[in-house]
Amino acid sequence: MKKKIIIGVSATVIVIAAIAAGVITGVSSKKKSSNDINISCKAVVTKNDDITCYDWLKKLCNKMGIEAENYRKAAKENGYITDSDEFSDDDIASGGFIALTSMRAMGEGKMQIYIGTDDEISDNTNIELAIGKDLIAEDSLDKGFSDEEADGILDKFDDLYYGEFWPNNIENVSYKENVSQLEYFDIKDYKEDDNIITLDDSAARNLKKGDTFVFDYKGDKVSKKIGEDMGNGTFSLEDPEIEDVFDTLIVSDSASIGIDDIISYYGLDNVEVSAGNPVTTLASNVSGNIHSKGFAIEAAVNDDNELEVTLTDNDTHTKYKLPVKQKLNKKCENFSIKWDVNNINVGAQVKYTLKNGLKYASVGVDIDSEISGKIGVEGDFSDGIFLCQTPAPIGNHLVAVNVALYIVPTIDGSITLKVEVPFHAGVSYEKGKGVNGTMGLRSSMQTSIEAEGKMGLYFRTAPMLVTMKSIPLLDAELDMGAEADAKRTGRPNGQICSDVNINFPVFKLGAGNESVKYKNKKSLLCTMNISKDCEFASFAKSKSLHYERFSDGTKQFVDECTYNEQSENDKQKESEASTEAPTQELTTQETNANQTGSLHTYKTRMAEYFPEQTTFYFDYPDNWTVIKEEVGNDGECIILQNENGAKVCYDALPYIIYKYMYDFGTQYTSAAMSRISKSRYNPGKDFWIIKIKDTSNFDSLHDQTITFDDGAEMYAVTTAEKSIGDTFDYRSGGCVMAFMFECPNSAGFRSEPSDKLTDKDREEIIAILKSFRDTP
Repeated sequence: MKKKIIIGVSATVIVIAAIAAGVITGVSSKKKSSNDINISCKAVVTKNDDITCYDWLKKLCNKMGIEAENYRKAAKENGYITDSDEFSDDDIASGGFIALTSMRAMGEGKMQIYIGTDDEISDNTNIELAIGKDLIAEDSLDKGFSDEEADGILDKFDDLYYGEFWPNNIENVSYKENVSQLEYFDIKDYKEDDNIITLDDSAARNLKKGDTFVFDYKGDKVSKKIGEDMGNGTFSLEDPEIEDVFDTLIVSDSASIGIDDIISYYGLDNVEVSAGNPVTTLASNVSGNIHSKGFAIEAAVNDDNELEVTLTDNDTHTKYKLPVKQKLNKKCENFSIKWDVNNINVGAQVKYTLKNGLKYASVGVDIDSEISGKIGVEGDFSDGIFLCQTPAPIGNHLVAVNVALYIVPTIDGSITLKVEVPFHAGVSYEKGKGVNGTMGLRSSMQTSIEAEGKMGLYFRTAPMLVTMKSIPLLDAELDMGAEADAKRTGRPNGQICSDVNINFPVFKLGAGNESVKYKNKKSLLCTMNISKDCEFASFAKSKSLHYERFSDGTKQFVDECTYNEQSENDKQKESEASTEAPTQELTTQETNANQTGSLHTYKTRMAEYFPEQTTFYFDYPDNWTVIKEEVGNDGECIILQNENGAKVCYDALPYIIYKYMYDFGTQYTSAAMSRISKSRYNPGKDFWIIKIKDTSNFDSLHDQTITFDDGAEMYAVTTAEKSIGDTFDYRSGGCVMAFMFECPNSAGFRSEPSDKLTDKDREEIIAILKSFRDTP
């Protein structure tokens, strides 16, 4: 279940890499000086519509959660630019200017941890790191960048911020001289809830009121201060401050949270277990990592208006009801929330020295999840409805990230919502600069909604960075969700129409909040009166949809309402003809396919090797030939081809496809996506035939964007969830795997991407895809 996706390297590797890049030797060891490189802020080589210096600073500030009337002023206040940077707001920003300001936005404290220095980070070092880590090409320092290319640099910024520059296993710790370190045999009894400890006589005689000591407890590092001597080696305890404990605390690491961590926190004896299916074989990749399906958090209100929370292991289907039943003080009806979590990963970074105090602290959360729910409520739950929590120990358990999970509904009316947004978010404090937050999407987002009224539905992660199980340093609240406004209209024929306007994804971030506490103790950030609240509006998209549900239960999203007033005779004729009127394109395709000749039916064979795998059938005409048939323990591959070279492919794999398996590469392609028709295959939920047509390609290796007038297109059978939207972005050949579906392993039925299809090819391809089914 454990898996780290915040990529990092050891401290030793960092030092070696830094030396190889020329960062440490002769560079990072010196402070800024006149020997630093002189970056020209103004681009020498430009093209039309290149981004200006001011617009770049606005984009960078927005990335860091900063909104301002004057972004030049805001950038200076946060240290992204200095007085020595000479430029006019309307100047075209050079690549060097973009790289330098990006690296400064990383935060000096963060970069000091990465490099391993207390010295200021010079402009030379920043530029060398930007080039060495492929944030920008060395030959692009004097060039201008388009708005789209600037967005690409910010995507790389995210990758570096949460990856390379958030390394694992960095630890540099020293305690103050007067801090005692107790061994396990020194401790007779420790009552954590009562904050009382009983020590062996030899250890007790060396401690007095006000003394601070550290010890190991259940694998964690704990620090306490003696409150009162209660006699016989027993002491009442207090929580110390960070300056009572450490001379130096420098840590950077990450951890993964799974269902087992949450259950362990509450204690298996306190959890009601409902047995599921036994685990036979879980697929693993070449590194041996298990491909877990994650877990689901489900919350529902019982008859006493109490919220009950259940965890479900998606691998074994075992259910665990948590002991967190809570009475809601506001009326809820039909409250049902499901939060599917593929992974929750957290990271922490701290740099504290006795000389400078808390120089830098950062907490990051990386989540790949999906929420869905149907709720009828009265009132506003914007404070959040608590679900569960668990601590994630970092490094050698010197620090931990205590993660609390909430659902935040604000609803007027009856709403059904489904939203999926894999994202990463971070909050950092840097001495002299206050609090910054970063938020980034890792891939595209999907929503589906059936609504009446207004709503907002978010899930909230509230990570608290804690050291020694007693000193909370940094708190954060990170909300992700969607907002919608819908008006429902009932039709005489039983059809129900909803005009829905959705804003998604909506991100909100806060830090230094008095309401976020650890064991009833506010964070150091809060006691310093440093706080931040912002909304990442730059990510939000607005989409207006017309949603229809017919009397037979069929549902669809359309651009315009299909209902019209008809006579009873017209209605009768329509019902006799078809309950789902095919598009003109589809009607032509089916007619031509039949005219081509007799149809052949193909039966897939992977179930011979994996009995649980669904057996599929599809038809193809005489002018199509099966040119490849492979089936075995590695999966199944069938390729059909017609006389023009057009191809249709069926692929099946003996494991589940996850996004990280195809979301990689240096080629970023944008495509237009549209639904063609519903699929004949319907395993209890709608599948669709979709069309994907490439519109542009960005080559990050060569920093080039190509726009297609008539790009390659493919057609595929996929789930209703994946077919929503009019655009699709992918990396390299990821579109092939992106539309595979579970059955219960993985399968996909699609055409081969091509820019040479004729109308006849298209008609035949869609007719073949239309025949895809799980019955003979």
